[in-house]
Amino acid sequence: MATRKLTVGDLVEEAKKRVVLLFICVIGLSYLMS
Repeated sequence: MATRKLTVGDLVEEAKKRVVLLFICVIGLSYLMS
C-alpha cells in the first residue's frame, strides 16, 4: 500500500460513500421491518 497524503477532498469522498451505504442500509432495514 502506498502511503499518500489524504486531502480534504479525499476525506469528503470517503464520507459520502459511507453515508450513502449507511442510508441504504437504514432504508432497507426499515423496509424489512414494516
